[in-house]
Amino acid sequence: MEPEPTVSKQVIPAISNDALILVGMFRAMQVGQILTYEEMTKAIGRDVTTSGRGVMNTAINRVLKDENIVVECVRLVGFKRLDGKELIDAQRAGVQRIRGEAKRRSEKLSKLDLGKLDQTGLVEAYALQSMYGVMSHVATGRGVKKLESAVQKADSKLLPIGKTLALFHDEA
Repeated sequence: MEPEPTVSKQVIPAISNDALILVGMFRAMQVGQILTYEEMTKAIGRDVTTSGRGVMNTAINRVLKDENIVVECVRLVGFKRLDGKELIDAQRAGVQRIRGEAKRRSEKLSKLDLGKLDQTGLVEAYALQSMYGVMSHVATGRGVKKLESAVQKADSKLLPIGKTLALFHDEA
């Protein structure tokens, strides 16, 4: 007897009316335009910096995934729609944040009393420390320049992970 075929159900993820309102506002934005927290708060009747933050985040995620609309926070103001060089520059700033976060987490791991860990704990700690070390090593100005140079020479323009890691192999 053959097993029953499985049918995958297509479901529409639930999204609140408030999130849909904000999605519409983000969709209507032109590149370079800022949608303020005040405008969003007024539109849904609750403060998007406090109780309405989840709704705002849902809308931002939805327009990114479904509409390819990228917005970045303008501190204490709202969100700006980005494209082109401005989008690249915003993501480059993210590299600096990632490097800083990797260094902070590595510093915290260095405070472990290794003598109190079992073998599994040691493996986890060393694996995390190794990963954070690679992240902070690669996410430097020099590392980004090295990657940009390799991308210029590459056929596909998107480097495979193995080739990316190989660029930094001899530096360790």
